[in-house]
Amino acid sequence: MREGDGVGAKLALIALAFLIFSAAGGAVWYAVNVALPFSLEEVRLVSVGPPGGLEALDEGMIWTLLSDLERDYFFLVDRAKLCEGLRARYPIRDASAVVGWRALEVRVEWRSPAFWVASGDRVLLVDREGFSWEDSPHRAKGLVELRGFGDALRDGGGPWLLGGRFWVGLVELVGIASELGLGEVKVVSMDERLGLVALEVEGGPVLQFTADQVASSAGDVLRAFLKTPSVARGDLERVDFSAEGVVVVRRRGR
Repeated sequence: MREGDGVGAKLALIALAFLIFSAAGGAVWYAVNVALPFSLEEVRLVSVGPPGGLEALDEGMIWTLLSDLERDYFFLVDRAKLCEGLRARYPIRDASAVVGWRALEVRVEWRSPAFWVASGDRVLLVDREGFSWEDSPHRAKGLVELRGFGDALRDGGGPWLLGGRFWVGLVELVGIASELGLGEVKVVSMDERLGLVALEVEGGPVLQFTADQVASSAGDVLRAFLKTPSVARGDLERVDFSAEGVVVVRRRGR
């Protein structure tokens, strides 16, 4: 009987321990998934392996992952390596450290409908729903705000087919406008099907580029163009760089 009592006591202790751990686990799950007003989830992507850079990755991968997130997750991308969990989920080969790229990060917080992209020392906040970041502490860290993105999406455009190089190029464009003291840059339209994006520079004209131009040479073009006297005087209403070999300029009042 004593031996049986000992076994019963051990089983009771095991059952009690199981209940305690289950309760603790449930409390943690509740805290992470329900009670906390912010997310504790953070995923890092880093590129490793043979030459090829991020071009070797599926360009839709980042945006597919973002659309899969159902709660307020933080999602970060940089250039060190792909995390094992994402490798297991998506059939993506390793990519190299990004050749010719500075660090690229994408961060999403679903409860605040915005995300930001960082390239080197520049940080670009993409505001999808008109959410104001005027009082955000990020502003003290050199954050450059891109407004109007939500309107561009509602008009049928989207970033999903444009790829990471496009976003690095867009960071550069916004950074250039900021360097030149032109203030806020707003996305007027983004046509994924045609691969066109139109940006409105505060105090300047609407500029239309192809996605390829934004991903490659548009920064140099914009820097040179925004320094011209016509832009400084505010004479121009719209400039279209997207036509092959032609720049179409529309002056204000015409």
